[in-house]
Amino acid sequence: MPQTVNVTVTGLCLFAPGGDGQMYVLLPATGQAGDGSVPPHRPVLRFDPRTVESGPGELDIDGLEVHFGLGDGPLDRSFARGVVDLRRYTGAGVPGHLFTGTGDGALAARVAFPAGAMRRSGVLSCWTMRRAADGAEERAVLSNQAMWTATVADGAGPLVIHGAPAGSGARAPLVTFRPDVPTLSITLSHDVDHVDCCVPRIGSENEHFQAYRWLMDDTTRWNLPRFAGEGACGVGGGVFAHGGSPYTCMVGGVNDPPRPPTWP
Repeated sequence: MPQTVNVTVTGLCLFAPGGDGQMYVLLPATGQAGDGSVPPHRPVLRFDPRTVESGPGELDIDGLEVHFGLGDGPLDRSFARGVVDLRRYTGAGVPGHLFTGTGDGALAARVAFPAGAMRRSGVLSCWTMRRAADGAEERAVLSNQAMWTATVADGAGPLVIHGAPAGSGARAPLVTFRPDVPTLSITLSHDVDHVDCCVPRIGSENEHFQAYRWLMDDTTRWNLPRFAGEGACGVGGGVFAHGGSPYTCMVGGVNDPPRPPTWP
């Protein structure tokens, strides 16, 4: 039977289509591995151990390139509401070596999805951002997570997640899932190890976003999102994510051409 794979991506994770036809999720370096301005975030894969054929129920993927064995199905490059396109606000993209090489200290991990689509995002909040093209400010909806969904075709075998040190190319199986489970739920998390308890002040900057600078090929027009307030953009509030907050550990993306903000 076909198997549905739902991957909840949460925290500092940047979606970027690669030139090889895959969707990549790039996890920027943080803490002392970064420039020290963003607290350490931990890159982890989590899943129900009862769905695993071989392997543990949690994987630390720090320093790894991770590949989901989803086959050759269709891939949708579009972003769900709440995954802001940083190219619109920086005028920059992701340098090519971050898709294939070691990352030169910029990456905590890299994850590749060869098929699937982004179906929804998580808790939404409203932020003010400055466009790169003309310097004008606009409001944009950001989220703390997004869900990537794909289908493993009937008879294609069990889903296997492979991994290797980034840039080495020597993949090995990290975990194999049971083929008789109709829906697999997996979490890709890049969050802090504590929970930020409070809604930020209006006008305060999302300082964790600073980590995405490591992943851009030009930061001359870089600016941080500023919180627009509860209820602004018609969104706001919600449950807190594992090891973080919907107001700090926000996902993002880079597309070409850049996508406009998805509100209202």
